[in-house]
Amino acid sequence: MIGAPSQIAKRTELKSHGFFVPLFLVFFLLTMSGCTVTRLAQSGMETGHVMILPGIGGSNRWIRSFQRIIHNESPGVSAEVWDWTDIEPTWQLGDLIDLDRNLRRADALADSLVEWQNEHPGKRLYVAATSGGAGILLFACRKLPADFRLERVVLISPALSPDADLTPILSRSRKRMFFYRSPIDVLILGAGTLVFGTTDRRHVASAGMVGFRRKSDRIEELVWQPKMIFQGNLGGHLGAFSPSFARKFLLPLFEPAESPRMAIRGLSE
Repeated sequence: MIGAPSQIAKRTELKSHGFFVPLFLVFFLLTMSGCTVTRLAQSGMETGHVMILPGIGGSNRWIRSFQRIIHNESPGVSAEVWDWTDIEPTWQLGDLIDLDRNLRRADALADSLVEWQNEHPGKRLYVAATSGGAGILLFACRKLPADFRLERVVLISPALSPDADLTPILSRSRKRMFFYRSPIDVLILGAGTLVFGTTDRRHVASAGMVGFRRKSDRIEELVWQPKMIFQGNLGGHLGAFSPSFARKFLLPLFEPAESPRMAIRGLSE
Protein backbone atom coordinates (compact mmCIF):
# COMPACT_ATOMS: atom_id res chain seq x y z
CA MET A 1 0.00 0.00 0.00
CA ILE A 2 1.32 3.39 -0.94
CA GLY A 3 1.17 5.70 2.06
CA ALA A 4 1.49 9.42 2.42
CA PRO A 5 4.90 10.96 1.61
CA SER A 6 7.79 10.55 4.00
CA GLN A 7 8.89 14.16 4.18
CA ILE A 8 7.55 14.78 7.67
CA ALA A 9 8.88 17.66 9.71
CA LYS A 10 7.80 19.70 12.66
CA ARG A 11 5.35 22.44 11.75
CA THR A 12 6.06 26.03 12.66
CA GLU A 13 3.78 27.66 15.17
CA LEU A 14 0.77 29.58 13.90
CA LYS A 15 1.18 33.25 14.58
CA SER A 16 -1.69 35.70 14.71
CA HIS A 17 -2.05 39.44 15.00
CA GLY A 18 -4.42 42.36 14.56
CA PHE A 19 -8.01 41.85 13.47
CA PHE A 20 -7.15 38.45 11.95
CA VAL A 21 -6.75 36.90 15.42
CA PRO A 22 -10.24 35.29 15.68
CA LEU A 23 -10.01 33.59 12.28
CA PHE A 24 -6.41 32.48 12.84
CA LEU A 25 -7.54 30.95 16.13
CA VAL A 26 -10.37 29.07 14.44
CA PHE A 27 -8.03 27.53 11.86
CA PHE A 28 -5.56 26.63 14.62
CA LEU A 29 -8.20 24.94 16.79
CA LEU A 30 -9.39 22.87 13.85
CA THR A 31 -5.91 21.46 13.31
CA MET A 32 -4.40 21.44 16.79
CA SER A 33 -4.53 17.65 17.12
CA GLY A 34 -1.45 17.41 14.98
CA CYS A 35 -0.34 16.02 11.67
CA THR A 36 0.16 12.28 11.70
CA VAL A 37 -0.03 9.63 9.00
CA THR A 38 -2.14 6.63 9.96
CA ARG A 39 -1.95 3.25 8.30
CA LEU A 40 -4.15 0.35 9.34
CA ALA A 41 -3.25 -3.28 8.82
CA GLN A 42 -4.74 -4.95 5.75
CA SER A 43 -5.94 -8.54 5.44
CA GLY A 44 -4.78 -8.88 1.85
CA MET A 45 -8.36 -9.65 0.75
CA GLU A 46 -9.42 -6.08 0.03
CA THR A 47 -10.95 -5.28 -3.34
CA GLY A 48 -11.11 -1.52 -2.72
CA HIS A 49 -9.02 1.17 -1.09
CA VAL A 50 -9.78 4.72 0.07
CA MET A 51 -7.19 7.49 0.21
CA ILE A 52 -8.37 10.25 2.55
CA LEU A 53 -6.97 13.74 2.01
CA PRO A 54 -7.31 15.93 5.14
CA GLY A 55 -7.71 19.68 5.20
CA ILE A 56 -5.13 22.31 6.09
CA GLY A 57 -2.99 21.43 9.07
CA GLY A 58 -3.15 17.73 8.24
CA SER A 59 -4.73 14.74 9.91
CA ASN A 60 -6.73 15.07 13.12
CA ARG A 61 -8.86 12.84 15.33
CA TRP A 62 -11.96 13.33 13.13
CA ILE A 63 -10.09 12.21 10.04
CA ARG A 64 -8.57 9.23 11.83
CA SER A 65 -12.00 8.24 13.16
CA PHE A 66 -13.38 8.35 9.62
CA GLN A 67 -10.51 6.19 8.45
CA ARG A 68 -11.22 3.58 11.13
CA ILE A 69 -14.93 3.52 10.27
CA ILE A 70 -14.17 2.82 6.61
CA HIS A 71 -11.48 0.27 7.39
CA ASN A 72 -13.47 -1.62 10.02
CA GLU A 73 -17.02 -1.38 8.72
CA SER A 74 -16.82 -1.35 4.91
CA PRO A 75 -16.34 -4.99 3.80
CA GLY A 76 -13.41 -5.51 1.49
CA VAL A 77 -12.25 -1.89 1.70
CA SER A 78 -9.08 -0.57 3.35
CA ALA A 79 -8.33 3.07 4.09
CA GLU A 80 -5.40 5.34 4.72
CA VAL A 81 -4.80 9.04 5.32
CA TRP A 82 -2.64 10.50 2.56
CA ASP A 83 -1.41 13.62 4.30
CA TRP A 84 -0.39 16.10 1.63
CA THR A 85 0.62 18.64 4.30
CA ASP A 86 3.65 16.48 5.13
CA ILE A 87 5.25 17.51 1.82
CA GLU A 88 7.29 20.71 2.28
CA PRO A 89 5.63 21.36 5.67
CA THR A 90 4.56 24.90 6.42
CA TRP A 91 2.23 26.69 8.83
CA GLN A 92 -1.50 25.93 8.73
CA LEU A 93 -2.59 28.85 6.58
CA GLY A 94 0.35 28.24 4.30
CA ASP A 95 -1.40 24.99 3.40
CA LEU A 96 -4.22 27.13 2.04
CA ILE A 97 -2.55 30.12 0.43
CA ASP A 98 0.73 28.80 -1.04
CA LEU A 99 -0.39 27.80 -4.54
CA ASP A 100 3.06 26.86 -5.89
CA ARG A 101 3.71 24.56 -2.93
CA ASN A 102 0.27 23.00 -3.33
CA LEU A 103 0.83 22.33 -7.01
CA ARG A 104 3.99 20.41 -6.12
CA ARG A 105 2.05 18.49 -3.48
CA ALA A 106 -0.57 17.68 -6.10
CA ASP A 107 2.15 16.32 -8.40
CA ALA A 108 3.17 13.93 -5.61
CA LEU A 109 -0.45 12.86 -5.12
CA ALA A 110 -0.88 12.16 -8.83
CA ASP A 111 2.28 10.01 -8.76
CA SER A 112 1.01 8.09 -5.72
CA LEU A 113 -2.40 7.43 -7.29
CA VAL A 114 -0.82 6.05 -10.46
CA GLU A 115 1.67 3.99 -8.45
CA TRP A 116 -1.04 2.50 -6.25
CA GLN A 117 -3.15 1.53 -9.24
CA ASN A 118 -0.17 -0.03 -11.02
CA GLU A 119 0.59 -2.12 -7.95
CA HIS A 120 -3.05 -3.16 -7.41
CA PRO A 121 -4.50 -3.90 -10.85
CA GLY A 122 -8.22 -4.61 -10.87
CA LYS A 123 -8.85 -3.06 -7.44
CA ARG A 124 -11.11 -0.07 -6.83
CA LEU A 125 -9.40 3.15 -5.76
CA TYR A 126 -11.45 5.89 -4.09
CA VAL A 127 -10.38 9.33 -2.93
CA ALA A 128 -12.21 11.26 -0.19
CA ALA A 129 -10.96 14.84 0.15
CA THR A 130 -12.09 17.42 2.65
CA SER A 131 -11.67 21.20 2.91
CA GLY A 132 -8.27 22.25 1.50
CA GLY A 133 -7.55 18.67 0.45
CA ALA A 134 -10.20 19.00 -2.27
CA GLY A 135 -8.02 21.56 -4.03
CA ILE A 136 -5.00 19.26 -3.92
CA LEU A 137 -7.09 16.51 -5.49
CA LEU A 138 -8.36 18.82 -8.23
CA PHE A 139 -4.83 19.92 -9.06
CA ALA A 140 -3.64 16.29 -9.06
CA CYS A 141 -6.41 15.17 -11.42
CA ARG A 142 -5.17 17.70 -13.95
CA LYS A 143 -1.87 15.81 -14.02
CA LEU A 144 -3.25 12.27 -14.21
CA PRO A 145 -3.12 10.38 -17.52
CA ALA A 146 -6.22 10.84 -19.64
CA ASP A 147 -7.14 7.15 -19.31
CA PHE A 148 -6.65 7.02 -15.53
CA ARG A 149 -9.82 6.19 -13.59
CA LEU A 150 -10.70 6.40 -9.93
CA GLU A 151 -13.74 4.46 -8.79
CA ARG A 152 -15.33 7.46 -7.07
CA VAL A 153 -14.35 10.87 -5.73
CA VAL A 154 -15.94 12.18 -2.53
CA LEU A 155 -15.62 15.89 -1.69
CA ILE A 156 -16.54 16.84 1.86
CA SER A 157 -16.90 20.56 2.65
CA PRO A 158 -14.42 21.53 -0.10
CA ALA A 159 -12.52 24.81 0.21
CA LEU A 160 -12.80 25.39 -3.53
CA SER A 161 -14.35 28.37 -5.28
CA PRO A 162 -17.92 27.93 -6.56
CA ASP A 163 -16.67 28.49 -10.12
CA ALA A 164 -13.99 25.78 -9.94
CA ASP A 165 -13.85 23.63 -13.08
CA LEU A 166 -14.37 20.06 -11.88
CA THR A 167 -13.87 18.48 -15.30
CA PRO A 168 -10.48 16.90 -14.36
CA ILE A 169 -12.17 15.11 -11.44
CA LEU A 170 -15.38 14.13 -13.24
CA SER A 171 -13.55 12.77 -16.26
CA ARG A 172 -11.37 10.51 -14.11
CA SER A 173 -14.08 9.00 -11.94
CA ARG A 174 -16.10 5.98 -13.04
CA LYS A 175 -19.00 6.80 -10.74
CA ARG A 176 -20.61 10.12 -10.00
CA MET A 177 -18.69 12.46 -7.75
CA PHE A 178 -20.28 12.84 -4.33
CA PHE A 179 -20.26 16.31 -2.84
CA TYR A 180 -21.36 17.35 0.67
CA ARG A 181 -21.80 20.97 1.72
CA SER A 182 -23.27 22.93 4.60
CA PRO A 183 -24.80 26.39 4.14
CA ILE A 184 -24.14 27.17 7.80
CA ASP A 185 -20.39 26.50 7.60
CA VAL A 186 -20.06 30.29 7.64
CA LEU A 187 -17.00 30.72 9.83
CA ILE A 188 -14.51 28.56 7.92
CA LEU A 189 -15.92 28.28 4.40
CA GLY A 190 -17.68 31.62 4.48
CA ALA A 191 -15.69 34.28 6.32
CA GLY A 192 -12.50 32.20 6.40
CA THR A 193 -12.05 31.74 2.66
CA LEU A 194 -13.47 35.19 1.92
CA VAL A 195 -10.55 36.66 3.89
CA PHE A 196 -7.78 34.10 3.27
CA GLY A 197 -8.92 32.64 -0.04
CA THR A 198 -9.85 29.18 -1.27
CA THR A 199 -7.32 26.53 -2.25
CA ASP A 200 -7.69 27.62 -5.89
CA ARG A 201 -7.00 31.20 -4.73
CA ARG A 202 -10.33 32.99 -4.93
CA HIS A 203 -11.46 35.27 -2.12
CA VAL A 204 -15.05 34.06 -1.96
CA ALA A 205 -17.31 31.87 0.14
CA SER A 206 -16.37 28.28 -0.70
CA ALA A 207 -18.37 25.73 -2.64
CA GLY A 208 -18.44 23.71 0.58
CA MET A 209 -20.86 26.34 1.85
CA VAL A 210 -22.67 27.75 -1.23
CA GLY A 211 -22.26 24.97 -3.79
CA PHE A 212 -20.69 24.70 -7.24
CA ARG A 213 -22.25 26.90 -9.91
CA ARG A 214 -21.52 24.49 -12.74
CA LYS A 215 -24.10 21.71 -12.50
CA SER A 216 -23.61 18.22 -13.88
CA ASP A 217 -25.46 14.93 -13.82
CA ARG A 218 -22.08 13.48 -12.85
CA ILE A 219 -22.35 15.14 -9.43
CA GLU A 220 -24.43 13.85 -6.52
CA GLU A 221 -24.87 16.69 -4.02
CA LEU A 222 -25.93 16.37 -0.40
CA VAL A 223 -26.78 19.58 1.47
CA TRP A 224 -26.88 19.77 5.25
CA GLN A 225 -30.35 19.82 6.77
CA PRO A 226 -31.37 20.37 10.40
CA LYS A 227 -32.55 16.75 10.70
CA MET A 228 -28.91 15.70 10.32
CA ILE A 229 -28.39 16.85 13.89
CA PHE A 230 -29.79 13.46 14.88
CA GLN A 231 -26.72 11.89 13.25
CA GLY A 232 -24.44 14.21 15.23
CA ASN A 233 -23.82 16.63 12.34
CA LEU A 234 -24.46 20.16 13.59
CA GLY A 235 -23.56 21.70 10.23
CA GLY A 236 -20.11 22.97 11.18
CA HIS A 237 -16.92 22.43 9.25
CA LEU A 238 -16.22 18.98 10.70
CA GLY A 239 -19.84 17.89 11.06
CA ALA A 240 -19.71 15.32 8.26
CA PHE A 241 -17.17 13.31 10.25
CA SER A 242 -19.59 12.60 13.06
CA PRO A 243 -19.50 8.77 13.25
CA SER A 244 -23.27 8.36 12.90
CA PHE A 245 -23.42 10.70 9.91
CA ALA A 246 -20.39 9.10 8.28
CA ARG A 247 -21.87 5.63 8.65
CA LYS A 248 -25.23 6.60 7.16
CA PHE A 249 -24.22 8.94 4.34
CA LEU A 250 -20.55 8.37 3.52
CA LEU A 251 -19.80 4.71 4.10
CA PRO A 252 -22.21 3.47 1.36
CA LEU A 253 -20.22 5.48 -1.19
CA PHE A 254 -17.40 2.93 -1.04
CA GLU A 255 -19.57 -0.07 -1.90
CA PRO A 256 -19.07 -1.76 -5.29
CA ALA A 257 -22.65 -1.13 -6.48
CA GLU A 258 -23.55 2.25 -7.94
CA SER A 259 -26.66 2.65 -5.73
CA PRO A 260 -27.90 5.84 -7.48
CA ARG A 261 -28.75 8.74 -5.18
CA MET A 262 -28.01 6.49 -2.20
CA ALA A 263 -26.98 9.27 0.17
CA ILE A 264 -29.74 11.72 -0.65
CA ARG A 265 -32.36 8.97 -0.54
CA GLY A 266 -31.22 8.16 2.98
CA LEU A 267 -32.64 11.44 4.26
CA SER A 268 -36.17 10.11 4.01
CA GLU A 269 -35.47 6.78 5.64
